[in-house]
Amino acid sequence: MIDGEKVDLTSKLQHRSNVNTGVAGDYEVKYWVRDDSNPPLETEIYRYVEIIDKTKPILEIFGDNPIQLNINSKYTDLGARATDNGIDISNDIKTNSNVDTSNAGEYSVIYTVNDGHNNKTSKTRKVIITDSNEKLCGEPIWEGGQCEDMPQDMCKNNSHSVLYENTPYHCQWSQHSTKCEKGKACGTRPEIRPPSQEPWLQRLSQCSAVVKIIYITILMDVL
Repeated sequence: MIDGEKVDLTSKLQHRSNVNTGVAGDYEVKYWVRDDSNPPLETEIYRYVEIIDKTKPILEIFGDNPIQLNINSKYTDLGARATDNGIDISNDIKTNSNVDTSNAGEYSVIYTVNDGHNNKTSKTRKVIITDSNEKLCGEPIWEGGQCEDMPQDMCKNNSHSVLYENTPYHCQWSQHSTKCEKGKACGTRPEIRPPSQEPWLQRLSQCSAVVKIIYITILMDVL
């Protein structure tokens, strides 16, 4: 206001700002203006700006996913990489794993990263542990000893095999010695013929056909 009149000083308004919208945080913008009086008078005011980060980090798993290994193999995790707004934060990745290579099954490795602004990203790698010996034998591998040590009911059911110097063998019950014995190596046991191929079933089928022929013959004679 000069001599009691209002003067528009918008064109003389200046400001200074340190706002960086790419980085979360608190910033300020300073505005100030000077009039034409002598000496000039200055007025300043501040605007406060808060940049909030709502972008989740980007998480990338290295290597295969899922990954499949044979039982008792060594599992080496290849890790993961994380970035947040273009910044590498891989050192902040937390890993949680329940992988047990001594037992066949499906396991998980969970990677989690937090950018410090309550934005969290998680990814999971599936690890599948398989037993090639179990697949070859068509039944579980018993780890309680050798065939001679196997419980009677387990051996009689032909439900488990055993490793002899890393080679899997079927176990079989001997009626002669009345104990469990080492049988054939897995993969060499002859296939069991389906019941329809058993000789007694084939003979029964032939007898049935003969009966039908005789029945038809008698019926025709009666007519």
